[in-house]
Amino acid sequence: MEAAGGNGHLGQFLPVAGERVAQGQAGVALRAAGALAGATSVSLTQFIGRELVGALGQLEPGRVLGPWRGHRPAERRRRMKFAPVLYDEDHAHGHAELCLLLEGRCRFSFAHEGCVLSPGDLVVLPAGTPHAEAHVEPGQGYRLVWWNLSEGDPRLHATRYARRGGFAMEHAMNLALLPADARERLQRLRGLAGGTKPPD
Repeated sequence: MEAAGGNGHLGQFLPVAGERVAQGQAGVALRAAGALAGATSVSLTQFIGRELVGALGQLEPGRVLGPWRGHRPAERRRRMKFAPVLYDEDHAHGHAELCLLLEGRCRFSFAHEGCVLSPGDLVVLPAGTPHAEAHVEPGQGYRLVWWNLSEGDPRLHATRYARRGGFAMEHAMNLALLPADARERLQRLRGLAGGTKPPD
């Protein structure tokens, strides 16, 4: 894959708060993320070390969806009319985002085109792209990880939607606290989100 001047698997460009923990080292980013998560720092470590790093390691180019012709979510996944639950389809940001479905199935609107995401699907959203998420069936839950690629306040957050309990934020991490090399990868991801070609 070529992304903003580098070659390699897309997963290597996705910075994860506490990525040093996956390598057995304690880092400033994990301590900061643990402070944000409060009493859930142990489950945060498990989330990063097992779930998130594992999902990124299994990421395949065919699972990366985004604004590119032939790679738009509604072109690659089963189409489904979007029915707003949490927020409407005009929801957008002035920064790029990435969205990874970890668990369950999720109804997703990308630029007002609805589809159904499956676990392992990663959606690249350029700045200003209208998007929204919802359950496929009222009783079916799902879990997503979002990378907010804002220049000034980059963040990662994991969310869960379940019939009982509704929408919940499981983890929130400040990616600005990552080491310089990981912050450089954020810049590469911003370039990917604004690029004209999909990763291969």
